[in-house]
Amino acid sequence: MLMAKKICRSHQEWEDVAHFAIEQFMVHESAEELIKANRAMQFISGIMHRSFHSSTSRYHTLYRQKGRVHTTDTPIEGEAVEYDYELDATIDRIEGLMADMQAHSIEMWFRVVLF
Repeated sequence: MLMAKKICRSHQEWEDVAHFAIEQFMVHESAEELIKANRAMQFISGIMHRSFHSSTSRYHTLYRQKGRVHTTDTPIEGEAVEYDYELDATIDRIEGLMADMQAHSIEMWFRVVLF
């Protein structure tokens, strides 16, 4: 666990990487041979390093799922979400003001684009 924390530089995933590496080592066909040769820790550290730092590792594809975004604020199916009419009206007013500002002058257009 300490080795994983050091390899991952105390990133929030260090514990998951450690468990993944241990699991991969336990099912590896050469595990017994590596233990007898006193090279098991070196092998596990390699798994941890590749798993954490590589975007093509098995850990990355299984757990990070590149390109996917998971949020916790999405409504649950069947849960009623109330539409916020006041927020919608406020956004419409702001967009209208920004359109007027863009048409006013080049300086105002630049400010709107930056905003």
